[in-house]
Amino acid sequence: RAILAFLAYFAFVFVGLRGMAQPNIEPSGEESHTESIKSAWPDFFGPFNGILHAFDQYTSEIRAYRREARKRKEGLVDLQATATPTSSREVHVVVIGESTNRNHMQLYGYSRETTPRLFAQKDSMFVFSDVISTFSHTLEAVKSALTFAGADKEKKLYQVYSILDVARKAGFRTYWISNQPPIGIWDNQISVLAKTADESIFVNRTGESVAACDTHSPDERVLEPFDIALHSAANQKILIIVHLMGTHSQYHLRYPERFNIFTDPLSVPRKDRRHLDDYQRKTINAYDNAVLYGDWVLSRILESVRTASQSSNSISSMVYFSDHGEEVFESRAYIGHGWDNLGRHHFEIPFMVWLSQEFERARPQTVDAIKANITKPFMTSSLIYALIDLMGIKTPLQQPQQSLFSPLYKPGPRVVYNVDYDLRLRQKP
Repeated sequence: RAILAFLAYFAFVFVGLRGMAQPNIEPSGEESHTESIKSAWPDFFGPFNGILHAFDQYTSEIRAYRREARKRKEGLVDLQATATPTSSREVHVVVIGESTNRNHMQLYGYSRETTPRLFAQKDSMFVFSDVISTFSHTLEAVKSALTFAGADKEKKLYQVYSILDVARKAGFRTYWISNQPPIGIWDNQISVLAKTADESIFVNRTGESVAACDTHSPDERVLEPFDIALHSAANQKILIIVHLMGTHSQYHLRYPERFNIFTDPLSVPRKDRRHLDDYQRKTINAYDNAVLYGDWVLSRILESVRTASQSSNSISSMVYFSDHGEEVFESRAYIGHGWDNLGRHHFEIPFMVWLSQEFERARPQTVDAIKANITKPFMTSSLIYALIDLMGIKTPLQQPQQSLFSPLYKPGPRVVYNVDYDLRLRQKP
């Protein structure tokens, strides 16, 4: 932490010096990068040149995206998108979990009762069995799912439209409600994306990304602002995106004490427990408790959507998925989600959909496609196309072959970090 604090301070000093040295520079064009520190001060910062150059490039991208976001909100874009005319109100909710491995969910066959509330409602939902994330870290995973960047890691946020842009252009009022911190090394760009919504609300004020991992900010904090958004704009079509802390490490900080249910280290459900020591078993217990708490939060959100839908007879949907998975000592002494030591658990995520009765009456073709595709392989880099279909939006950017909610959907190769998931990762323990 001391090193991070020093680098942050050093970077801010550097930005101040940049501002004094080049007060009138305003980046322009698609790249929008200011002159590199390497050429500006080749010797002044010595060994820190590379770090500061990367920081300079990063902040330039943030500024470029903010300018583009302002243009999008002002309508200065060529985006075309129209909503299907309906006489009913429309409410679409997308809930993004964090670091949740579906193999720790009772809903997906886990032997512990970690999702009892969702499990009890499984017959009223569509639980997809073979969905993976494209990336194993939040920034790229969220970008790939909610924008047209897809699996192209090199695409910058300011170069592509997002589902927020498409929805707003089609006449939806948009909301982003987050329990993730609005600032930090992993969150700045996502926060800028969030702020392109008509309303963005951040309930986690524990600090920047690194500090937030070591602090307790329960996901139930999103419930109050969510209910307010849900019942606002009574006669409008709305899209609400909810971003949770989910089961992010540190796992024991993700849930209140009342959800500390799994405590016996010897009760950890593993076929082969020989590789697990006491610390690892306790860690698995904490992770499963976090999943259990997530089940309660999701059920609360779903109940709110269901009740609001029934009272207003609205076309409503809720999609839940995790940004990526997590490995928790599954078959080796490894915990987390990296790209340098890949395992299938880094990508295997829950994915489920709930639809209101009015939705099913209004869009039977979409419902039929969901039923037909529920077991087909899918990767979240194509999620934006599915959401466009779900919301009944027409746009030239749509590609129905990539939409999981289209009768024309065709599964393609699922490649994660240049590795074919189905050929090289899927069969691993």
